Amino acid sequence: MGVTLKSKIYKLAWNDHVKKWRGCERCPLHKSSMSRVLLRGELPCDILFVGEAPDEIEDIVKEPFVGPAGRLLDKMIVDSGQTFSYAMTHVVACLPKGEVGELRPPSKHEVSSCEDRLYEVVQMARPKGIVLLGTSAQGYSTGALERYKESYETLHLLHPVQILRRGGENTSLYSKELKNLVTFLMKVNKDEYG
Repeated sequence: MGVTLKSKIYKLAWNDHVKKWRGCERCPLHKSSMSRVLLRGELPCDILFVGEAPDEIEDIVKEPFVGPAGRLLDKMIVDSGQTFSYAMTHVVACLPKGEVGELRPPSKHEVSSCEDRLYEVVQMARPKGIVLLGTSAQGYSTGALERYKESYETLHLLHPVQILRRGGENTSLYSKELKNLVTFLMKVNKDEYG
């Protein structure tokens, strides 16, 4: 999918963003990452999906939500039956690994080091709604979101990987989260069109 920019202004802003963050070394995470996983989707967008951190597949592909969890999120978007533009990012742009190579949650320092990047993404996205995926994204993203002064709605969903671990798309859990997403999208559209 990559990044789709809706105007020349967004292309310039995105190019500046990529130049600024592709070589970021603000925290130790750059040492365990092959790349900086910045964004997938459209700018600006109606809905911005925010996860915690890239996984190993995303680190290689350089785009968020491209592995099994991303495919489930893509399916959920299609299954919603709603038409909206969207983008996907993470609270941190680098793969967080522990001392022996295991994946781990990012530290508070790593999150705060990436806060300006997330804030820039939110500013470029100008979303009507932000979907926070997983409890870590919900807890970590508040700094960047509090700085963004425009009006937007927020939804907290389980991270798609949590749904996969509990059986995937053919479960009541998937149906519940899909229903929550549809309700949220309808509310965001209703707020816009009154």
